[in-house]
Amino acid sequence: MPVQEERGPRKPKKLSDGPTSEKRRNTTKINHQQLPPFPSTALEQQIALHYQIMVQILVACIKQARCNEDFRLLEQNLQNSILRLVWPECFILRASHWSIDIRSIIESCHDLKVAVDSFNVKADLVELNLLETLILCRKEFSTNKEESKALELTSDRALNFLIRYTIQKECHWQRFGKLIICLRGLAFYTNGLKNIFRHIIGDIIDDGVQHPGNETSL
Repeated sequence: MPVQEERGPRKPKKLSDGPTSEKRRNTTKINHQQLPPFPSTALEQQIALHYQIMVQILVACIKQARCNEDFRLLEQNLQNSILRLVWPECFILRASHWSIDIRSIIESCHDLKVAVDSFNVKADLVELNLLETLILCRKEFSTNKEESKALELTSDRALNFLIRYTIQKECHWQRFGKLIICLRGLAFYTNGLKNIFRHIIGDIIDDGVQHPGNETSL
């Protein structure tokens, strides 16, 4: 019986590109699509980090607004409804006067950078709190005559105090005028921020309810 000639090691069979392999690739692709979008590149990780920091700033701004001397006296439901309308203005106002340097964070978001740059007058702490009161306590936010009167008195008092304070500080009306112009301009830059935080702002406002005795000030 003849001995079969030795042929050496067999070469591995090449995987075919038939239907089975195609199905395997498609399944893998679907599975990847179902996974949560974790940042993979250094740029994506930086963007994700900046977004997380902006969210923390937003949470701090909402808490600060609830601690406002006049706003905190309003009924809770009214507070929530007002914050849902004006949180972008509060965010821009506070972000433009943040106690630490967050310029790199701001510059990573075009809409926020444009908004913050528009507030080109640096307010001190007294002016900042008064401007915040003027944002939060507007007569048009009222739901009845009693609220309307209370909000009108609050905003008038804050406005008059701001006038006296700025004139005493610089002995003319120019600073007061610049602050009011900047304040009124905040509303033009809110749409971009609303898009950025549209999925989380409702939860932040609802979860950020301050209970009596637990208020904290930044």
